[in-house]
Amino acid sequence: MKRILFLVGGLLVIAAASIVVIRINSIKAESQTVDAREGQEFFLNTSIGRDIIINLEANPTTGYSWKEEYDNSFLKLTNAEYTSTINATGLVGSGGIQTYRFKALRLGQTSMTLSYRRPWEDQDIDRKIFNIDIK
Repeated sequence: MKRILFLVGGLLVIAAASIVVIRINSIKAESQTVDAREGQEFFLNTSIGRDIIINLEANPTTGYSWKEEYDNSFLKLTNAEYTSTINATGLVGSGGIQTYRFKALRLGQTSMTLSYRRPWEDQDIDRKIFNIDIK
């Protein structure tokens, strides 16, 4: 009887651990991160409900900021956040990382443009184009 209880208990522990691993893997699959600090054009494949996370270099102390243009019937901006690298470099005004999080809303193909410029100027100093296929 003790052997049976020990065996059943062991199987329950293994089953519980398997469920945790499956859940962690499904959480990882819910987002796709793009390091857009290098390059100008990006091609992404994603699925409905999945997050797209985009990291860009930025330095708002210079007056420059990223302006996003996208079709809000395909994508929803859920978060935009700037993280300074001042703690890493010790230099004030050294810039950091601008992170955008978008959620894919429906099937189809769309594009998104992120332009880096000062609001009072007409010229972009950087432009990133994302071609997105939502399946």
